[in-house]
Amino acid sequence: MTPTLPRTVRAVNTAQLLDLAQEAVMHGFSQRLPVDWLRPHLAAEATHYLGASPRA
Repeated sequence: MTPTLPRTVRAVNTAQLLDLAQEAVMHGFSQRLPVDWLRPHLAAEATHYLGASPRA
């Protein structure tokens, strides 16, 4: 059986991604990386693709 590829939910720019990450922290969602770490490690001009997490 061929694995199903995740669907792209949303494409966001770096500022939007940082805003979403900060909002997630404010609501108590678990984050892999802290927002303060993300900020200097993301390319400012990049597009980031958010997708649903695969279910086991």
